[in-house]
Amino acid sequence: MKIRNGFVSNSSSSSYMIYGYRIDYDEFKKICKDKYNLDSTYDLDEIEDCPHYHTDFELNTAQTFLGRNPQYMKDDETMGQFKKDVEESISKFLDKQVTCEWIDHDYYC
Repeated sequence: MKIRNGFVSNSSSSSYMIYGYRIDYDEFKKICKDKYNLDSTYDLDEIEDCPHYHTDFELNTAQTFLGRNPQYMKDDETMGQFKKDVEESISKFLDKQVTCEWIDHDYYC
């Protein structure tokens, strides 16, 4: 990581890191429609068992990233428990067994 001393201008980019799963946006939308009868993925914020998600439309094919940022680990949670919990919640949401990975992603706002 670089540390800059001095003035830093506003940036139009952002980044995040999650332990999670990548899914094609169209497949994600279909799951939202079929399982929750939602016309918009924005309505997922009301669904309790929905994992955190971000959709990037800047990629050649839009992708949605489902997962959880490690900064939200519980105080008494081990990394193994954290990973297991994330995989179980995403698998339940998608109705299929998934294997997650660490995802770091930059995007422009």
